[in-house]
This record gives sequence, structure tokens and C-alpha cells, in this order.
Amino acid sequence: MIYQALPDEALVERQLATRGLKLSFAPELEQRFEAETAAGRSRTLFRFGIAGLAVYLIHSLTDLVLIPDVIALALVLHLGVATPFLLAALVLFRLNSPPILREWLLVGTTILCAVITLGLMLTA
Repeated sequence: MIYQALPDEALVERQLATRGLKLSFAPELEQRFEAETAAGRSRTLFRFGIAGLAVYLIHSLTDLVLIPDVIALALVLHLGVATPFLLAALVLFRLNSPPILREWLLVGTTILCAVITLGLMLTA
């Protein structure tokens, strides 16, 4: 018996056989992947986002010990800038936002928190 690849399998096989610098898949594969994984990815990002926000706020308490001279600035940046941004990202994760927005929010929140922490350490 000869096995015939399903159209989806043939599309995947053709894509894997194509090598190059382009780091994307055929639009049909991207759409199919997004349709199958979007809701689960949004739920996962929401759950981990809540945990990440809690860890970030607890980590912010270390500023009291490490950089007490700029604690007022630290509180403004942590509570007034990062926390609202993180909360907005959580809401958008919960609403199952479009993939480009979802992924940029993930990158943006990570970079924002890192830049705030680095900036505070350089300021102290």
C-alpha cells in the first residue's frame, strides 16, 4: 500500500524542504497554526503574566535594600509605568488579541521591565 501525504502534510513537507534565510512559513501554514494555537497561547500568556507581575512586584521590594537613594523613582517606574503596562497586556492576552499584538506585547513588557531595572541600577 502506498501512503499518500495529506495536503497539509505535503505543505509542511514542502516548507521544511525549502531552506533559506526567510524565517516564516507559508501563509496557509501560519493561519492554520494560529487557528489551532491562539486561544491556548493567550491563556498561557495570561496565566504566566499574572505570575510574572507578582514576581516583578516582589522583586521591586529589593530596591529598598539595594538602591534606597532612588526609591521614589523606583516606585514611580515600577508602579506608575511598568504595572499599568503589564496590566494592559494581561487584559489584551485575556481578550485573545491578534498574534502580532500579542507577541509584541510579550517582547515589549520584557524589555520595559529590564530597562527600568537597568536604569535604576545605573541611576543609583
